[in-house]
Amino acid sequence: MELSQKPQVATLLNAHSTDTPGQPAEWNGGQGTLHIFGTWDGATVTMEGSLDGDNWDAINGISAFTDDYFGPVSDAGNCFIRANVSGVGTSSLTAKISPTIPR
Repeated sequence: MELSQKPQVATLLNAHSTDTPGQPAEWNGGQGTLHIFGTWDGATVTMEGSLDGDNWDAINGISAFTDDYFGPVSDAGNCFIRANVSGVGTSSLTAKISPTIPR
């Protein structure tokens, strides 16, 4: 199956299995779609934002995740965004995010 207009996707985690943040991505602001999936084994994924790429905080309005998720994420301004993983056992998690494409 192909989408009529392929979304721009940033990979934040790729089979991530350590208690560390994933790769940051530039976020141009607005709403998007987040997909987190894999083997959790007690892990928690928190979405974080930063304006300078050095100082990170949880993004208000985006929950901490403890299970697979596919759905919308609320507005975040123009920033860097990353997924931070904690409580990893034998976890292997992938997270991808895509901005909403205007119709």
